[in-house]
Amino acid sequence: MPKRLVFRWLAIPWIQKEADTYVYNHNTTRRRANRRKALPNGIPDVMFENPESVEALDFKVSYVFSYLMFSHHIVGHRSRCNDRGC
Repeated sequence: MPKRLVFRWLAIPWIQKEADTYVYNHNTTRRRANRRKALPNGIPDVMFENPESVEALDFKVSYVFSYLMFSHHIVGHRSRCNDRGC
């Protein structure tokens, strides 16, 4: 039992530190350009904070909750499987 506790006491903070270092390095370094993809190739943290700096487009889909509830009321609780007779 004490060996497990020592392992957890040493390993968990070390693994967390390594994971934090990886995430920091991944999010703060510039991505390589890829000719096959139409994606921005900047620094992810900068692109997230200032999307206009990389001429990013907003693909957010906004909706009104009442419209969603109305469509749910029309369709009901049927599943697609029941419609086909599964």
